[in-house]
Amino acid sequence: MVLKEQLKDTLIEIKRDFQLITKYIKYWLVILLSVGFIIFYNFQYFKLEKEIISLNKQKSYLLAENMQLKKQKAVLSSPRRIYKLATKKLDMKKVDLKHVHFIKTPNE
Repeated sequence: MVLKEQLKDTLIEIKRDFQLITKYIKYWLVILLSVGFIIFYNFQYFKLEKEIISLNKQKSYLLAENMQLKKQKAVLSSPRRIYKLATKKLDMKKVDLKHVHFIKTPNE
């Protein structure tokens, strides 16, 4: 008899606990979903932050490379260098404009 009453009391207690859980389940779901959203948001935030840092490094590298290429272009296209290449490698001579005949076009 005592065992039967204990079992009955335990079942009543379980029923009350279940009712309490079902009463607040909406709130627990909202809390769990909120926590899940915050974790997902933070993960995405840190992922984007890492990508921004990587892109900024790449940008700095490309800007430095661009500056280097502009310097090389300035050196390679300098009139003194071109004149030197033309006279030494291509065996060209400076033109005397007195001996050049210019043809006038109808637009002039």
